[in-house]
Amino acid sequence: MGLISELRRRNVLRMVVLYAVAAWLIMQVAEVIIGLANLPEWIGPTILGLLAVGFPIALIFSWFYELTPEGISLEKDVAAAESIMHVTSRRMDFIVISLLCAAVILFTYDKWWIGPPPEQSIAVLPFVNMSNDPDNEYFSDGISEELLNVLAKIEDFRVTGRTSSFSFKGKDTDIQTIGEKLHVQTILEGSVRKAGDQVRITAQLVNVEDGYRLWSETYDRNLNNIFEVQDEIAIAVVSALRLELPTRPAPSGRTGGVDPTAYRHYLQGRFLAHGSTAEEIDLGLAHLRETSRLDPSFAPAYAAIADAMIVKAFFSTSPSAEIVGEARTAAQSALALNPDLAEAYSALASIRMFFDFDWPGSEDAFRKAISLGPTSSTPYYRYANLLTGLARFDEAVRMAERAVEIDPIAIGALHAFGLAKLFGGDFEGAVAAFGNAIEVHPDWTWGYVKKSLAHALIGQDTEALSLAEQTEKLTGGWGSAFLQGWLAWVYSVTEQDELLQRVAERINQGIEDNRIEDPFGVAVTYLAIGELSMALDWTERTVNERSPNAVFWSVGTADHLKLAPAAFRESPRFIELLRRMDLPEH
Repeated sequence: MGLISELRRRNVLRMVVLYAVAAWLIMQVAEVIIGLANLPEWIGPTILGLLAVGFPIALIFSWFYELTPEGISLEKDVAAAESIMHVTSRRMDFIVISLLCAAVILFTYDKWWIGPPPEQSIAVLPFVNMSNDPDNEYFSDGISEELLNVLAKIEDFRVTGRTSSFSFKGKDTDIQTIGEKLHVQTILEGSVRKAGDQVRITAQLVNVEDGYRLWSETYDRNLNNIFEVQDEIAIAVVSALRLELPTRPAPSGRTGGVDPTAYRHYLQGRFLAHGSTAEEIDLGLAHLRETSRLDPSFAPAYAAIADAMIVKAFFSTSPSAEIVGEARTAAQSALALNPDLAEAYSALASIRMFFDFDWPGSEDAFRKAISLGPTSSTPYYRYANLLTGLARFDEAVRMAERAVEIDPIAIGALHAFGLAKLFGGDFEGAVAAFGNAIEVHPDWTWGYVKKSLAHALIGQDTEALSLAEQTEKLTGGWGSAFLQGWLAWVYSVTEQDELLQRVAERINQGIEDNRIEDPFGVAVTYLAIGELSMALDWTERTVNERSPNAVFWSVGTADHLKLAPAAFRESPRFIELLRRMDLPEH
């Protein structure tokens, strides 16, 4: 007891509590900063190691030393009458109580502020391809996606979007971690083994909290009745969760099934069209066109063609007008076959926004798509982009937040949220938003360059240039003309004339080599280097060639973004271009 009393008197026990609480808070704050600033992973363990080394040092200090009005003295040299140990004790108690309050608030926010997962929520993980042929990967992915779409039709049932669920494909991540990241209570997973026209599908439903298997089943079927087995699995899942499955419409918007061969082409086309290169998209389009040839009444194939063509326009060096015709025809064909197909309305809305500059028509179609498919994140985040271009930033943020809620890992949703913050002038919010996106997708170049610009607009040039350098490394010095335009924007704001000139040289070489996929990036580069006449020429090209990024011309030249001087914004030629697009003037 004498030792314990002495430990108390010398405040060693208080130091134990104080150090432990302070160290925990430091690690929590460090974790956030490391993630947002994209710092090296070794920093976290290093901080933990330093805190561990400092712990015995703090205890030794509190045992041998005492704080006095004259400063720090050895405890044995301080007379009992002159000791103010009791005053130090009260101060330490106050600090400990304050830190404990901060720790409780942080812990409560982290664990309960966002609330538990909705009671009726599920994520459909990509089913594992167990076939001998790895080329059947498209089929197992397609089964998973179709099941996701069926379950998403249930009212008041939260189904995580495809992008977020599929982000765990091929990763050895435990169910509890997946459930926590996707904020769901249940996980549907399984495997697919396909041989010719025969398929075996194994599925199981797992409770995230305890890992308990709620239901499992194996189905051996012929591909002629593949939709029936999807319905069987969906019915079994909702039965296990004690939900009610609404009547499922025929997949093609007509009575009857779909040709099995056509359906295989559809699944393979969708699989490839989700790729990130023009070559992959072209391969996907070939399969989707074969689907429509084999089964002309299968509406989802036309909607998928339209969406793939929209994405292709961002990669192509041909004017968008040469691509959009097929996209428009495909979307209209899908709606003619199935007037209630949400994907078709989403594609039509995107065409009206990116290529027609028909803002009211686009908004109507986006709202229709959302009403028909409220659990798909795509119409939400594309609508958010439209609202950002129209300078309706509060609405854009709300729409993007809903997209992130549905699909928390989808790049499109995270991008739309950050873009609304950036163009709306909330640069700190943009830094946080793009930082979160980079944390989820560490190789996403757009996250780096746009976070870089947000830092630059705050005045944090060191952070901005570091991220710009990372962007250059990830792209190998090019990436796209559009990305070069954003780098030019960063270097203009940070007044890096040499780096800005290097971007201008790349753009000029790109023009000479005929590899400019979007005139918008060229216009932004010329604007950044002060070549206003050339910038206006290329701005006019973005309008004439229906650049899919022209929707951002008005908000992108706002004064608070420090890109366009008054001479550019107030020039009659630029004002006339904004009027042609019916965009607001800044």
